[in-house]
Amino acid sequence: MLAYFFLFTISSIAALKPSNLNFNRLPVQFFWSIYIFVLILFVGLRFDTGGDWGIYRNYFEANADKFEPLKMTSDLGYQILIWVANKLGLGFDFVTLILAAVLILGIATFASKQDNRWLAICIAFPFLITVVGMGYFRQGTAFGFILLAIVSLIHDKK
Repeated sequence: MLAYFFLFTISSIAALKPSNLNFNRLPVQFFWSIYIFVLILFVGLRFDTGGDWGIYRNYFEANADKFEPLKMTSDLGYQILIWVANKLGLGFDFVTLILAAVLILGIATFASKQDNRWLAICIAFPFLITVVGMGYFRQGTAFGFILLAIVSLIHDKK
């Protein structure tokens, strides 16, 4: 529980004084990148966390060797991801890490376009990162893709 509070506190303090984040003369962008990397690891390397973790773990173990794109009715991307992870010998943790990276990079990209990116992360942390990101695998990934699409649409209009 302390890790949750620690990561939230960092974003909260940074949201209050975003211009004062030069720790030991490190640039603000470096600190931002490290924070995002830690968030990806934090969400992606969780163990037995979330309502569907066990279901997806069992699905991975049962279907890792099966790759039949013509018989699939949905989730082709997820099926490809678990098949690649299995073929490379990377396991279920690799899958969760990739799914978490999409969510966190989507949130970070969207937050970077705001006036105070730390405030955006601070607002997103309690629900989007903690509940959606750590509770629902594919829904969180889908939300990350949605945020990336919104940023792309906004960028194309300018």
